[in-house]
Amino acid sequence: MSGKVFKIVSSLDSRLKQGAASLTTVNFAKSGIVFGFNTAGQPNESYVLGCAASEDDLPAGTTMLGAFFLGEGHDEASIIEHCAALAKSKKSGKLLVLQALSETPETVKAQTYDIKSKKLAECSSEIVDSQEVMGSLVDVSLDAALRLKVSYYSEKFTETVAAAFGELKESLGDASFQLSGSELALSSESADELAVEDLYSQIEQFDELADVQIPANMKKKMIEKMQRKLKSDKEALKFTLNNGETVPETDDGQAPIELSEGRSIDLVIPIRVHLFVQLANQTSFLFKAFTSLLSKVLSHFERALLANATDSSGALAIPQVFTFFEPTTFCHPIVVVYGNTADQEAFRSAREALHLRYIISLDRPTFKTANRIGWGRPTKDSSLANVHLGLSSGLKHGQPVTVSGRYLYFHYNQQGVSDSGWGCAYRSLQTIVSWFQLQGYLDSSVDRVPSHRAIQQALVDVGDKPASFVGSSKWIGSQEVCYVLSQLYQIESKIIFVSSGAELANKGRELMAHFARHGTPIMIGGGVLAHTIIGVHFDETTGDIKFLILDPHFTGDDDLSVIQKKGWCGWKPLSFWDKNAFYNLCLPQKPITF
Repeated sequence: MSGKVFKIVSSLDSRLKQGAASLTTVNFAKSGIVFGFNTAGQPNESYVLGCAASEDDLPAGTTMLGAFFLGEGHDEASIIEHCAALAKSKKSGKLLVLQALSETPETVKAQTYDIKSKKLAECSSEIVDSQEVMGSLVDVSLDAALRLKVSYYSEKFTETVAAAFGELKESLGDASFQLSGSELALSSESADELAVEDLYSQIEQFDELADVQIPANMKKKMIEKMQRKLKSDKEALKFTLNNGETVPETDDGQAPIELSEGRSIDLVIPIRVHLFVQLANQTSFLFKAFTSLLSKVLSHFERALLANATDSSGALAIPQVFTFFEPTTFCHPIVVVYGNTADQEAFRSAREALHLRYIISLDRPTFKTANRIGWGRPTKDSSLANVHLGLSSGLKHGQPVTVSGRYLYFHYNQQGVSDSGWGCAYRSLQTIVSWFQLQGYLDSSVDRVPSHRAIQQALVDVGDKPASFVGSSKWIGSQEVCYVLSQLYQIESKIIFVSSGAELANKGRELMAHFARHGTPIMIGGGVLAHTIIGVHFDETTGDIKFLILDPHFTGDDDLSVIQKKGWCGWKPLSFWDKNAFYNLCLPQKPITF
């Protein structure tokens, strides 16, 4: 039995099981690598974070720990051969081998491959929650802008671009990375060899103290207190490449360049990426991770740029760099270069390839740009997001189940529309649509949150209302919300009818199952009132139930403290609902799409 213990994150275990079970219908990579990190200070312990088709997909800051195999057809000889190829540069040690069979997908078999003896053996492993892993990691962001200058000559463009990118990658060896709020910069010749967690003590510039005139000793104590808080909260550490270029605040993308013989191409490649590293890692590790990540991004960018140059349109689309992180599915950032998001077929193929390489189910839009991290998301809607965070139901037993992801809070009298007394269901619908936008199911640049007039027109188009309904101040209900979601966005919904508010107590488990499976906000209408349900907490010990309500009848300014303290968003008991009124609930169903 090996003395080394592999701690496998539960999300990876689930992905491999689901991948093996889906092989008959989905062309997932049937073998590849597993990666993670060796625990600092614990030489015989490794955390296994994820899997990918090849080492080219290895996230920055992680190391290859072994291999995975999905489905049948992988006998011992082929597994040993695969592992030997992975370990060709190593003389000793052990690789983890994870095997999920299609016939028994409920179990992932764990073994080790001994590099020296070239044999498989039993393995010490355990499944752990991602929170255990994340406790020792910190989010590190890097902003870099690299300038590319080339001249376009069709017969020499590949060689010219290769040479330019080669120079960019070579320059990274002399790069310097500035820690935000600090005078410290990381370089290959940096004299400071700190632990990553010690970087917090290097941050001395705080906006709160910029214009404060206080004695030096008092200011020093305030800075030390702020540094301790940053470290305690594990705030993200932010770095910038020191080369005189500036990364834009948003990732709107650059316009295509019209190609002509001899044209000079001068563009800045904006890169904003994230990586997770152990707090105990050294700053030399961080520098190497930065340069390795930027070099890999440049290689992917180069390939995408050259592929775009073959477009018959004569215009050169500029690739874009994004970082994705979906903690319920994978607990490590994935950096992606998209060649051309405007080409819907190519964009769809690129996303599908990512799902297949990382063994991620095709039932969620994980790699749509709406789910990126690290960039601003300009929007015409300035509504507050996720106003329920921080609220407690007060129930002692069981766990609340709430909306997943992000949504915007829409309520009376926003966007210059005076809809007090009749627009509550419209506002609830807008909140629901915002959820589908922010999770990437809708293209927010095209599928804007619908106006009242657009909602009314959709109901006319579907045949539910007469033409005179458009422009009126007439209310709508749950059924109409379902019609609009289907008509405008092809989103299907489930309707639940209850004859009285008291009957909602019997729907607790069904509503909790909805939030667990779909995670979408629920619109509930009764009489002329509409609300949005964004969570349920059912205490099976006492039988008590509470509903997390987002109230669209609010007419004040978007002040979060007022909204929470006054109960415009809050946990409500069963008595909140009128026991003498009937209610209809619209439960939007999450589409199966990537």
